[in-house]
Amino acid sequence: MSDLASVNSLLAEIAEANDGVNHSSDYSLNMLPPAESMQLALEAYFSAMSTSNSDPQPPERWNIRTREVTDATRYLLAATRRWFYDLEFSPKVDRVTAERTIKEFMDRLVSIVGTSKVFEVKVHPPMWYECVWQDFVFDGGNCRWFLHFGFSD
Repeated sequence: MSDLASVNSLLAEIAEANDGVNHSSDYSLNMLPPAESMQLALEAYFSAMSTSNSDPQPPERWNIRTREVTDATRYLLAATRRWFYDLEFSPKVDRVTAERTIKEFMDRLVSIVGTSKVFEVKVHPPMWYECVWQDFVFDGGNCRWFLHFGFSD
């Protein structure tokens, strides 16, 4: 199994454990399309999305903004902790198990993104995206990855 498949397998398990009576969770790490810049890669990613009710929308309709994350490790750990174990329907596990799972995820993530710069991504979707979400992009220069945490009802 590739590193990316391994991370997504773990994310799928944690997302499933976070599913609730009235919502499902979606956690994933995806490689962004090749592009000359991070912004163009994000524009290509978002403008390719569609739903059963909406055709793909041009990037300017998504209002994509990024903010570089300072102290990325601490910020990502807090985000991961929140999405894995701090939601209303999150699995109740002991602290040792939770920290071990978070560390495993972070180790797998770093094995893929290395020392990439980390940015939080904000969008104002022109179509259905999720009820609640938090997105990150890892910019490794020649390769970029998109980390998505979200849930929908």
